[in-house]
Amino acid sequence: MSFCSLLTSPLGAFDNLQHRAILKSLDASTCLININRLFHSLLQNRKVTLLTPQGRATKDQKQGCPQGSCSGPALWNLVANKILNQVWPDNVHIQGFEDDFLLVNEADSNKSLVEDTQSAITQFSSWCSENELAVSTEKNKLYLIQQNGKSQNHIERVQNK
Repeated sequence: MSFCSLLTSPLGAFDNLQHRAILKSLDASTCLININRLFHSLLQNRKVTLLTPQGRATKDQKQGCPQGSCSGPALWNLVANKILNQVWPDNVHIQGFEDDFLLVNEADSNKSLVEDTQSAITQFSSWCSENELAVSTEKNKLYLIQQNGKSQNHIERVQNK
């Protein structure tokens, strides 16, 4: 029996999380209607204004889950819950840590390990695409743990296929 674990993360998850993804997840949740309306009000029609030497510059703000705010982690969790609650094969397990995810796969053969790991990566990448997030290939770490307990850190980057 061999195990493969992949530590992965959406690129700039908190900064790049689209407000429409948050609102879509909020609408699909069992959140109380008054809380739902509050967040709709807070996240729609937001603008950022800066005073520059050339004058006032205003831009629509359609993304970002504020880190350090009281609601930021809850808003991220609304979106992240979808990937955590997806149906995964029996030999694949997922765990979330803030904006990082750990996928652990166990298999009887190297061929099965590679195929199942790639399938898990594809499923995770689909969730990222659905939420307009890119997978951070720089932060990906792939570990192979063999039955004898030896661990190998595979330095090569895990690519989306």
